[in-house]
Amino acid sequence: MYYSVDRITEELAVLQDYERRERIVPLEALPAGVHAGDILTEENGVFSVDDAETVSRRQKVLEMQRRLIRRGRKDN
Repeated sequence: MYYSVDRITEELAVLQDYERRERIVPLEALPAGVHAGDILTEENGVFSVDDAETVSRRQKVLEMQRRLIRRGRKDN
């Protein structure tokens, strides 16, 4: 199962699955150094950061932002 790290507090992390369902887990259950936006996999209750999927999704978001900015400039 894949999760996106939506947000992190001092002690908890809010994860979202593909259907945007939230799951709240203790921060200590996640790998050290995890950040909002990271993509995690869970296998047998152990979370791992999927670096390749994290990079891929961040690139998609950046490209979407660029298209929106270009579109906004054309509309003005």
